[in-house]
Amino acid sequence: MSTTHSNVFKIGTNTFFYGDEFPFNVSWETKIANRQSLQISLSPRLYKSGNESTNGLALSLAYRKYISKGREGLQGLYFSPIVKYGVLKDRQVYTDYIFTSPTAPPTMIEKTNNYRVNSLSAGFLFGKQWVYKSGFSLDISGGIGFYNNKYNGDNQSNSYFYRRDNNEYGITPNLNISVGYAF
Repeated sequence: MSTTHSNVFKIGTNTFFYGDEFPFNVSWETKIANRQSLQISLSPRLYKSGNESTNGLALSLAYRKYISKGREGLQGLYFSPIVKYGVLKDRQVYTDYIFTSPTAPPTMIEKTNNYRVNSLSAGFLFGKQWVYKSGFSLDISGGIGFYNNKYNGDNQSNSYFYRRDNNEYGITPNLNISVGYAF
């Protein structure tokens, strides 16, 4: 095991927000004191399927306290509070029909729903990170978090136009795995 590293660059998966809005992340962890580090992660979301697209970005910040005795650097068991904020924009385009009279054929129109989701979550992780002499790192963690998603947007339905503004919140498990390079 390596003992001289003070930074780790990682790519991983996560399930912190409800519904996995941000399933992947790129992280940088840096040592800030003996057996302590700070990790910053960016989680992009680019999704397009048919007439629906979802794009966004999340930023998370985690303080890590390594609790394994006799280990140097960024490795071993750790406990970590974490906070994450993300913004998603969802767009759905669909076809609807308007009936103007019983004898006339329906008129086909295209409608669009636009939503914006602001996601805020906070929680705690317990995990283990292995760093080998080659620099390869493996980080596995699990925990629990509280999420609060605020939805707002415009929706068209049957010739009516309305806004959707609501909050969704709850407690969710947090599972993460990442691989990276320590230097």
